[in-house]
Amino acid sequence: MAALDSVLREGLLVDRTWLGKHGIGATAVDYYLRSGKMETLVHGLYRKPGPPLKWQNAVYSLMLLGYN
Repeated sequence: MAALDSVLREGLLVDRTWLGKHGIGATAVDYYLRSGKMETLVHGLYRKPGPPLKWQNAVYSLMLLGYN
């Protein structure tokens, strides 16, 4: 299992599929959500807690997820 800090950068938005491809399984996602190390932005979209989301991060994340 990959460590969240080594996979998910601050400001990046990801879904469960992306997390799974990077070694973070469903059980780990649930743990990170319950522990507050990751938060749900909208249903199925996650990020690390931190500063307010910038539109540039959202656009970059969409491109990273393949929506370009």
